[in-house]
Amino acid sequence: EESGGGESGKLSLCLSQQKRGVEVRLVGLQLSEQLAAVLCPVLRLDLQCVRCHGRADLTLQQGTASSVTCSRCRGQLTAAYHPSLVHAASTTLGFLDLHGCTAGDVIMQSCKVTLTCLQCGGDTSATGLSFGDCRVTWCRSCHSKLVFVAQQCKFLAHCASAFAGESVGLCLWDCAHVSLGDKVKATQKRQESSVKEKKLMVGNPLPNEGTCSHYKKSHRWLRFPCCGRLYPCDVCHDSAEDHPMQRAGRMLCGFCSREQVPTALLCTGETLCVCRCARRQA
Repeated sequence: EESGGGESGKLSLCLSQQKRGVEVRLVGLQLSEQLAAVLCPVLRLDLQCVRCHGRADLTLQQGTASSVTCSRCRGQLTAAYHPSLVHAASTTLGFLDLHGCTAGDVIMQSCKVTLTCLQCGGDTSATGLSFGDCRVTWCRSCHSKLVFVAQQCKFLAHCASAFAGESVGLCLWDCAHVSLGDKVKATQKRQESSVKEKKLMVGNPLPNEGTCSHYKKSHRWLRFPCCGRLYPCDVCHDSAEDHPMQRAGRMLCGFCSREQVPTALLCTGETLCVCRCARRQA
């Protein structure tokens, strides 16, 4: 779904963002010449509880802190989102401040993005995007062709983030006002988060090399278009979700976490991802 128009002043709010917390960076970004910048004011995340590793979805908007209750341990998972401009020289979608949770994945289909035309400066809103899919649209003002493609995303931890102040709905982040004990706890959480995030970073294998209890020889995770989330197989999807499953159109290689077009050859050792070929030769 797409809509034209918008407030051009929204983009200027993110130009002064500094690296903080957890950076959300797009991988395999491609922008057309007429697409000046991309802004994602609404981000939907798949979060993981640091206590029990339970999962929960949370929709984040710029300038506010949102919370969701873990379904397992009933702990509060709190996150704040600071969007950043995506353009030819920057692939950073934004920055996250997390409390009690780690970022697992971006559910791109539920995010809202604003595409800014280079010719006229007009904004066009778009939803329903998917990693690996080429979104082609036209500027509502000058009808220039706008093309946006992102293969996947990764998370990079820059510094510990902590909540300060008692403002409801507003996040007041200032590491200088955090006690030493809080800094130590935040550092430990960041280290634990880094270990988990490495599992989903390009070049690192997936947990159990992508296999599951249902398919022990299938080394991949599938991204299902019905919800935009990653699961090792359809059975894993159906056991965790309450909606009908749609056939996956993308997958992550279990040996290097590269997102690509699904192929049954991943289990047979024939024509595979580059990392798998190198592994077999070794």
